[in-house]
Amino acid sequence: MVTHYQTVSMIRRIQTVYLTLAVAALVVLASNGVVHAGAADATFRTVFRPVIFAVTGLAAVMMLASILLFKDRIRQRRAIIVTQLILLTLMVILYGGLYASDVLFVRTTAGVDVARLVGVSMPLVAYVCCLFARRAVTRDIERIRSMDRLR
Repeated sequence: MVTHYQTVSMIRRIQTVYLTLAVAALVVLASNGVVHAGAADATFRTVFRPVIFAVTGLAAVMMLASILLFKDRIRQRRAIIVTQLILLTLMVILYGGLYASDVLFVRTTAGVDVARLVGVSMPLVAYVCCLFARRAVTRDIERIRSMDRLR
């Protein structure tokens, strides 16, 4: 059972903020219209869209699980690395599917479609947030190891 003190110490750690931002980026990706953009293409609709939603959900669950692993930093770092691999897979599937259905482009005749640009960039934002979270966890691990050497 997680006590109030443990919850407060978990929230104070910067990697929790980074992972929460990454989950928010994936929620924006799932709710943005960029995944629904290829709805006219039957291949994208039947193959890529369900896979994109499944991989997005898996990455979000892994990030939330790694937030809850705040006591065991080594396992938390491993979970973040696995999440980064899932996010790379998501980017390949998303960008490949959008490119194959010819709806990857964010430029229109009226200019840049900002909503599509935001939606397309969300997996990259989530990956960068996971990268920062992994670096923060690694810094915590090194700090604890240096304190153990001083004892």
